Amino acid sequence: MATAVLSETTPARAQGVDSRTNLAVAWLVKQPTGTFTTEQRADVTLGLEAAGAPADRVGNSVRQLGFLASSRGVSKLTVTELAKIILAISIAGQNPASVDGVDLVTELSGRIGTRPAQPGQFLTDFGEEFSGQAWGILALARVGKLPVETLDFLRSRQCKDGSFDADPVNGCHGQPAYVDQALALTALVAGQQRVAQQGAAIAKAVAWEAKELNGPVGRVPATAAAYLVWPLSLWNPAASHKAQSIVLGQQVLSSSYPGVVGAIGAETPPLLSDLLAKKLVPVSGLTSVGLLGMNPVGLTKYKYVTRSGWAGVPGVSAQVVASSPTVAKNGVVTVLATGFGSGEKLSVTLAGYRGTLGSGTVGKDRLAKIPVSVRSASAQQYTLRVTGGTKSAETRLVVIDPRPGAAAADKTSRQGGQRSDEVRWPQMSAGATMLAGLGLLALLAAAALVLRRSARKD
Repeated sequence: MATAVLSETTPARAQGVDSRTNLAVAWLVKQPTGTFTTEQRADVTLGLEAAGAPADRVGNSVRQLGFLASSRGVSKLTVTELAKIILAISIAGQNPASVDGVDLVTELSGRIGTRPAQPGQFLTDFGEEFSGQAWGILALARVGKLPVETLDFLRSRQCKDGSFDADPVNGCHGQPAYVDQALALTALVAGQQRVAQQGAAIAKAVAWEAKELNGPVGRVPATAAAYLVWPLSLWNPAASHKAQSIVLGQQVLSSSYPGVVGAIGAETPPLLSDLLAKKLVPVSGLTSVGLLGMNPVGLTKYKYVTRSGWAGVPGVSAQVVASSPTVAKNGVVTVLATGFGSGEKLSVTLAGYRGTLGSGTVGKDRLAKIPVSVRSASAQQYTLRVTGGTKSAETRLVVIDPRPGAAAADKTSRQGGQRSDEVRWPQMSAGATMLAGLGLLALLAAAALVLRRSARKD
């Protein structure tokens, strides 16, 4: 896919956060990308676009995102994945209706239910009623194909106090999921720009969010705050400023932790302190979302532009992305290699396995798609390495035995809507990250950051 387009305007941003944005992007682009899921890659792309990151970084991220989307198969993408990919590709100036020949917009539109009792509801998995609905609205509003029924359904789930509940008739009680509340408000504000019927619902939601933001420190998590900055900037600037201060307050700026300087550290101040005390590395997703709050943009209208004055942001390094994190014994998987020189000869190997499994040549677009046959490799986790010239890039590849009853070493089982291996807070050593095992406490703390449920707790 082509690199992102430029325009003559610059992104909207709050005064005084440019230097922090530079630090956040510098940290983000140094993270290993080979094991990112499709949704994580979309989050990173949206964050880089919102920050006006260097065009080569954004373009590379968009290419990888398009590769992952087409490799997965459109029918296997969730509503949230589809929506985020549409947003990221559209912002980059590309056509989401033709991603390697795949029409993502038509597919997303086809995920809107037609059940008489729930018209306008996106067909999502349990627990994703609000996040999927919100992202679906944002994506279709972006491309000008938003049915008003999708907004009607979201409004029908609003409680008297302005918050949202999956069952407002019998529910509207207990602790809300703050990220879902923030996304619902964001979707309504975006929808208001397309269909001017959301004002009353927005006003109630804004009042609820403002009250929560003024509650005890740490009540509203950083992810929710990041999503709130843009919609509140249009309806309650003071509350928007408060939300942004929560995001900025989570950024690691201490020089005592050079490995994570610039990262948005944790969801609450206590978790941030715990992260620093134990020298843990934060997940990339929070920094990606944090960039939306640091540089508030309306995703449905925003046009990516590169911003001058970047400092300390490295160029595109060699990276490899696999079309699937797992492959059956004797099967074939395709890898996308980026960051190598045009015309360079590449070879693919597995650590601990003799021989070259695949080879290819980098094209003029500086991309190489290489089919990789794992031949008779045993069922276990490997490090796949692509080498060319003086550069190399690695990712993880799990070989599984598809025979019934075989003991597969597949570590990508889904738990609570997230892969069990998505939580990675390895220890730091002398400022460098080490992909070491996780302590139980760190795992629990990290899981609390990324595992989100839409259902309220009784």
